[in-house]
Amino acid sequence: MKLSSSPRDIAIIDNNTVAITLRDDLSVVLIDVKGSKIVKTFDVTSPGYGIDRVEDKLVVRLNHIGQFLVLNLKGQILSRLHISGYYIQDVALFDGKIFCTNCEDHKVYCYDMNGDLLWKYADENLENPLVLRKIAMEIFTKGRETNNVLLISPDGHRTKELLTSKNGLCDPYALHVNKTTNQLLVCNEFGGQAFLFDIAD
Repeated sequence: MKLSSSPRDIAIIDNNTVAITLRDDLSVVLIDVKGSKIVKTFDVTSPGYGIDRVEDKLVVRLNHIGQFLVLNLKGQILSRLHISGYYIQDVALFDGKIFCTNCEDHKVYCYDMNGDLLWKYADENLENPLVLRKIAMEIFTKGRETNNVLLISPDGHRTKELLTSKNGLCDPYALHVNKTTNQLLVCNEFGGQAFLFDIAD
């Protein structure tokens, strides 16, 4: 399916619908994947980066203006959370919390839904964290410069390095967690390589 500009991030709405940020168009589109058509377009006033969904809400990162925009699935703005940081781009939601990465200071942050900081996580083994994905009560993030994937507990106190360059990671750029099969798909930015890993334990 051809889009009007390059997609930046994706969130699954249901078995047939995804939400995609179109950074250059300053919009979010809902796409019917079976019909390959756009069913809704939401204007978001600034380039949208990370996006995630919980229940009937979407949260979109507008990093140029330092906000997280909370929308319902009709595109109505429910709230704006002012969280500064130009290099905060990716977002994951669960348990009433917002998790995001800052690829400039190499940290993972956790905020409540009012925008108040709950904790931040830094590790010398995590540089240029970009992508966050969640499964059950665990957070996955990947270090683009350190060529690794870390598992972080929701309280930010426990971590485990799951994958490294020894597993074939080289500039890992995207990841996806399949909660049904307990598998992790990781794609490198260059070379057309993707790897599928079992993460059952």
